[in-house]
Amino acid sequence: AIVKAWQAGDRAAAETIAVWCDLVAGPLALVLNVIGVSIVPVGGGLGSDAALVAELDQAVRSRMLYDAGRALLVPAAHKVEPGLIGAAAAGWQES
Repeated sequence: AIVKAWQAGDRAAAETIAVWCDLVAGPLALVLNVIGVSIVPVGGGLGSDAALVAELDQAVRSRMLYDAGRALLVPAAHKVEPGLIGAAAAGWQES
């Protein structure tokens, strides 16, 4: 409901999204600065909204120590249970 209201231009929803981005972006940027990744697929319910992922990506990149030159956070390619797909692939490679 909040994301839909944000997309419709609701001011209170925009403030909520801004606070959420601020809360999530700081710790996420810290981890990404340490491990130096070039891309982070974002899955799950909130990850299915490309505009929300882009908003979080902008907040994260503003806190990065390096310029990636492009988006770091991107919507995951597999929308249905990507964690299970990754776990199955990892398990299959170990066998």
